[in-house]
Amino acid sequence: MPDDDNTQSAHFWHFPANGTGRDFVVGDIHGHLERLYALLSHVHFAPARDRLFSVGDLIDRGPDSAECLGLVDEPWFHAARGNHEQMLCDAHRYGGQARALWLMNGGAWSRKLNEAALAGLAERAATLPLVIEVDRVGGERVGLVHADVAGADWPNFIARLGEAEAQHAALWSRDTLGRVESVEPHIRERHAAVEAIATIYHGHTPLATPRATANRRWLDTGVFLADGCLTLTELGSHEPLWSIDAEHVIFDNAWAG
Repeated sequence: MPDDDNTQSAHFWHFPANGTGRDFVVGDIHGHLERLYALLSHVHFAPARDRLFSVGDLIDRGPDSAECLGLVDEPWFHAARGNHEQMLCDAHRYGGQARALWLMNGGAWSRKLNEAALAGLAERAATLPLVIEVDRVGGERVGLVHADVAGADWPNFIARLGEAEAQHAALWSRDTLGRVESVEPHIRERHAAVEAIATIYHGHTPLATPRATANRRWLDTGVFLADGCLTLTELGSHEPLWSIDAEHVIFDNAWAG
């Protein structure tokens, strides 16, 4: 959670610039804690001064879901809410069909938990915001939203986070990425661009290669798939990418346009 002097609400957290270290963004972790730690070791992540931001989906489909959700207690780790965290919250709150939906989509690990343990994890997940905004040294701001943005104006989207349409976009929508992948390359940027924010980082949709179109970045490279990877980027002008595959081989990756 951001410090007390940062702007925060139930749906939106804002972080000031990190003047002492580096900031990183990681794609959907999905319970793969060992791979995450291997990537952080590779980039010499320093918890005392560096920060790691997540685009959500910390849990499900991997071996360490509870431990990955526990990362939200670390002072150096900050996550937006993904649809899998939302399914956990809904399963705990409503049971029935909501619980069945979650179990079918990777939540079967929860069968090993008693209700008290599950309630504790659901409470952790419920604290996560839909949107994180981070200041960069130099003045620009970047945003993290798990799935998509409703509309093409960042301040308007933030103002609407209490509305069902904006919440659905943030957690579930693949509309923008679908349009980007379905049109000719020369018009992709007009479908992706969002005004009044430097860069937006997303997860949610597994891709063979991370994608950069206009000021959008999609980082989910399907860590839970046999041929998938977990991908990490450092915020900055060059946006380097590192990925780790199922064999724990780490390699430099590249953005697809």
